[in-house]
Amino acid sequence: MRSDASAETVLRVGKHAIQHLLAAHPEMIQVLSLQQGNPRLNALAQQAQAAGVQVTLLSRDQLDALAKSAGFSGNRSTQAHQGVVAQVLLPHCQEDILPLLQAITHCKAEQRPLLLFALDSVSDPRNLGAILRVAEGAGAVGIVIPKHGSAKLSAVVAKTAAGADVFVPVYAVTNLARTLQQFKQAGAWVVAADGDAEQAVFYPQVDWPAQTVLLMGSEGEGIRRLVAEQADVFVKIPMAGQVSSLNVSVATGILAYAWRLARA
Repeated sequence: MRSDASAETVLRVGKHAIQHLLAAHPEMIQVLSLQQGNPRLNALAQQAQAAGVQVTLLSRDQLDALAKSAGFSGNRSTQAHQGVVAQVLLPHCQEDILPLLQAITHCKAEQRPLLLFALDSVSDPRNLGAILRVAEGAGAVGIVIPKHGSAKLSAVVAKTAAGADVFVPVYAVTNLARTLQQFKQAGAWVVAADGDAEQAVFYPQVDWPAQTVLLMGSEGEGIRRLVAEQADVFVKIPMAGQVSSLNVSVATGILAYAWRLARA
């Protein structure tokens, strides 16, 4: 069992999710609870024990109760946990962006694509969690947020992210505009989602840069002026209905996969 008892933890469920976590970050698992008498979980138990993770055996009713405490209810709890529930340390926001700068430089030199998200004051933790899922699925190398005025990693974010928060690092920076300048100096282009910008281009018509920092604004105010000044390109999503804009996590998903399609 891990010794950092003061760290915040969250429950994660599901055989495949925990297998991936064991393979990548076993040090984050405090306790792994498995359904007793289920031979299909023997290999998972052995993998955990080999990694030094404490394993406990519980009845299905006990696991159901744990899954419900993680936010699942009714019949979904049993279906979701698949006999596997883990108590996992929450990731923390990183502050040193040097790994991102190095990644941009290397990808630029080797002509490899890179996608990075920058979120300007996205305050809803569920939106941050959903964007983490998008980032993991789209292959983004990380998410950058301001230290102040943004949602931070939390149990709510973790639940919405469905495990993606473990695999996509989040960097909290003091000055987002200055950080974007550093990304540009390293070789990336900043593509900002702003449908109100006079020079905004419909996203299907964008010549997406290979090394892109996708800049998204907050739920209510959008991108702040000083941050928006760092954008190289402004993009917008066509809206055919009466609502003027999409939820920030939905818009991020559309634009991230537009970038991926351009790389195909």
